[in-house]
Amino acid sequence: MSGPIAVVVAGILIGNRGPQDAMSELTQRYVFGFWQLVDEILNSVLFLLIGLEVLVVGFDPAFAWLSLASIPLVLLARLLAVAIPVLLLRVRQTFAAGTSLS
Repeated sequence: MSGPIAVVVAGILIGNRGPQDAMSELTQRYVFGFWQLVDEILNSVLFLLIGLEVLVVGFDPAFAWLSLASIPLVLLARLLAVAIPVLLLRVRQTFAAGTSLS
């Protein structure tokens, strides 16, 4: 038995069942509101740090081709990441008109 895995499983079970069984509706609203606020603040700090990193990183024109080549590469990776699951799921699932690759 693994201690860390046991803690994770206990956290998942308590996290899913705890609010329903141990918290009133008002407490749930306050607790979830608090964690949503913490999430938004941490996301803001993350993007602030990313922005500061962009200021520190210098631009070298010799690597401009790499930036331009990365755009089609990322778009191709996104297409494959969406197309493969959709094509596999199409065997069992029907998709609405307008869905990617439908």
